[in-house]
Amino acid sequence: MAFTYAGDPAASDTASVRFLIGDTTDLTASKLSLNDAEIAWLLTQQANVYTAAAKAAMALKTLYRTKASEKDVGDLRIKYESRVEELDSLHDSLMAQGMKQYTKPEAGGISLSDKRLLEADDDLPKSDFYRGMHDTPGTVADQWDEDGNN
Repeated sequence: MAFTYAGDPAASDTASVRFLIGDTTDLTASKLSLNDAEIAWLLTQQANVYTAAAKAAMALKTLYRTKASEKDVGDLRIKYESRVEELDSLHDSLMAQGMKQYTKPEAGGISLSDKRLLEADDDLPKSDFYRGMHDTPGTVADQWDEDGNN
């Protein structure tokens, strides 16, 4: 179970995930870090680096939850609960960032070529609304043939 991070998040997707979740110091001996294989698996299961990092934050949160909420080592006091809360909010923000990566709004029919493509589609239901339908009131019926097409 290897842990690698050389300080360059652009070096690999694994390094990017480590950077995003703050898992840049090897704590695998104390079971408070993810190993490279675990991050590699998350990257295969998620749509992008941000959603993989969000899932990694949840995995780290689980590791921290297994520890006691506080630990005293001489004069040093370690509080794991604050890291758990931090990872929880980090998960939410990373997931939101990841969702932006592949959910892009689209509005069709804006360009002339889009409109012509839609008009040429025989399978597309014809609209009840069209340009000029109110130009001469009372003649709307003249716009339609017996099949209901204009």
